[in-house]
Amino acid sequence: ENTEFVIEGLESELRSLLHSNTSRTLSLPISLKKRASQSLVPVLKRSGSAKSKIQQEKRKLKRKIRKRRIEMIQNEISIEIVKKQAISQRLADYQAQAPDTEILLSDIYHHSSVDAEVQSKTADLFQRNQKLHKEIVQLDTMKRNLSQKQKSYSNKLEEQSQELKNSLEGYSELELTIRDLKTKEGYNIQRYVLSYLNGTPSGEIWSFIEAVAASLVARLEDVTIEHCTSAIENFMFPVLYNKMQSSLGCEAQDKEILDKCKSFSSISQTQCGIPEDLQDSALIPYYNAIANLRTLYFQPTPTKKLMTLLEAAGSVYKNAEKICPQRAVGGDDFIDIWVYVVIQAQIRNLASSMAYITEFASPTCMDGELGYYFSCLDVARKYIKDLNHKKLRVLSPAHVDINQPILVFEREKFKKFCVIDKHMDLLQEQVEVTGFQLYVIEDWFLSGRKFYCTFLVPTGNDEDKVIASVIQPNEGITGVQEKFVIDTFFSDNEEKQLKPLQHQLGLVSASKEEVEPSSIEKLGIIRISSGNFDQDLPLLRMIVNLKFMGFHPQYSEPYIEHRELQKVSRILMRKNFALSELPELLGKYVGRIQTYLRILGYYLSISKVDQTFTELTRKSLFLYYKDYNCTLEKYNEGKLDKQEASLWWDCEQELRELPESYEEEIEAKLQWRVIMLLQALKALGYNIPNLNDDDSFYGELENTLKQYQKASLIFETGFFDQRTV
Repeated sequence: ENTEFVIEGLESELRSLLHSNTSRTLSLPISLKKRASQSLVPVLKRSGSAKSKIQQEKRKLKRKIRKRRIEMIQNEISIEIVKKQAISQRLADYQAQAPDTEILLSDIYHHSSVDAEVQSKTADLFQRNQKLHKEIVQLDTMKRNLSQKQKSYSNKLEEQSQELKNSLEGYSELELTIRDLKTKEGYNIQRYVLSYLNGTPSGEIWSFIEAVAASLVARLEDVTIEHCTSAIENFMFPVLYNKMQSSLGCEAQDKEILDKCKSFSSISQTQCGIPEDLQDSALIPYYNAIANLRTLYFQPTPTKKLMTLLEAAGSVYKNAEKICPQRAVGGDDFIDIWVYVVIQAQIRNLASSMAYITEFASPTCMDGELGYYFSCLDVARKYIKDLNHKKLRVLSPAHVDINQPILVFEREKFKKFCVIDKHMDLLQEQVEVTGFQLYVIEDWFLSGRKFYCTFLVPTGNDEDKVIASVIQPNEGITGVQEKFVIDTFFSDNEEKQLKPLQHQLGLVSASKEEVEPSSIEKLGIIRISSGNFDQDLPLLRMIVNLKFMGFHPQYSEPYIEHRELQKVSRILMRKNFALSELPELLGKYVGRIQTYLRILGYYLSISKVDQTFTELTRKSLFLYYKDYNCTLEKYNEGKLDKQEASLWWDCEQELRELPESYEEEIEAKLQWRVIMLLQALKALGYNIPNLNDDDSFYGELENTLKQYQKASLIFETGFFDQRTV
């Protein structure tokens, strides 16, 4: 009975070990304010990495200890089973001889362990258990050491977190002190600001800031001289910004550099000297760097302007590393890319910003990286200032004669282009070309990256006619435009299998091979059956719009199946309409979506409402899907009645996930958001324009929003950007 009890206990312990959860990990509690997160990132990275390694080692040790214990228990069970078998055998032998039972059992139990047969079977198991016990003791010691090490890391992290909290509390007290007129420092700052605005500043500004910062460090706890100078700069410079800018007198230089950047906006990466392996093939090359650099115009302090340069330069290096990971970007490569980025950024106050930094930046800021990238910006400014078409590094090849007529088929587009650009002449507005069929490359039509989206396919049949216009570059064309015309009209396109074809009326882009009707959809092209692009443009827009919306349109009536037409009718909220009205109705529907996206700041104001789900419209729509659905809920909490709150919640639930394609009810949701925002603006006492008045709506809304943004002390964008909402 004793042996069976021991075996049951050991088996119970073994089951508990086998079913225990070994995947648990220890976690260190970290609770810090949101504003402290950026300062704590390096600390968290170091402590998190060390903690992770310790936890991995502890988990390995736990698994080893658990495995050894299981082996020990299994050995002990085997020993007890051997004992039980020996006892049972001995009991059977004695029972055959029938002596006194109690004496026999006592003798068997006390002497079975020293029995020679049992000893020989259990000796090895006892030795193995002794070794396992020693190993478990060593592993437990290692585990305790790791726990102590982890505890020391936890204590160190808590100390650093507390120091950071104390620093933030001191910094909050610092901001209040600076803005409080009752304090000596706040009074002196206000007094200096007023004297500067009146044109009689009492001393050099950074000498004054350093003196006030030293006074604050001596009086307040847990603040540094860097904290104080930064806080004073952020308070004083936005107030003095306009006065400082006007004193620099760089408006003429700003205009000169901006005009030069605009005139060279079509410059290629090759012409800037960027090596081929570092050239960005994106729609807008080095977009992140350009976007970062454009914010230089908005920064009110010299330090923030310098930090903007640092961020833009960092974006250049990250982009270049992504393009060519195996290559290090040297100083010369960076300057070439930097010049291209500065030209494309088209900063409105580049000269003023540089003079502002030179005149008013802290001397300590101009050391190190900030000073280096400021010097790089100065190099780019001087290069752009002296840039002319003869200095471009890549000129048009001498063997190409670009002064010859060119046939184009998007006639209205090129007619307007020739009016705007004086370097291109419109020779004939309408000519008829026979023996060809006209096709549109769908992705070129949607992306806007190409100067044209059409090409011809020779058929040799005089009944096939195409309507075209004839344009020709004149002698005033610049080097940049020469390169652009050559790349666009005079070069083969291997991707789409196009080549320039010499026609008696002029040069034309044509297909290298005949197009089989069965391969049209595979090639991503659409045939313009009438041969007149402008005439069939509404039908073309309808085709691409319906495709994006998930339908299967065709170019001739009926445009879609009856079942799909019913679904389109529901989306357009029009029950009865003639099939011939579908292109116009669908265009107006897409135009309204573009209008709402523009009001919400997701569709570029410089982009035309072209009633087409172009690539830009699609990206704007999906960006809205992604990050706009929670904005109003945060700011309108507690301000909506039950009906509005219910409607808002339903809308939020539907937009919570980013859809993979077009969403049928998007127009109603966009309209609802716009109306809610306009009503909120009206509730604040502002006059809102009529949404249905296309002629004056944008101008009136922009002026109204700028008034509200100015009163709210935020940057005046003129649309419902995230901060305004």
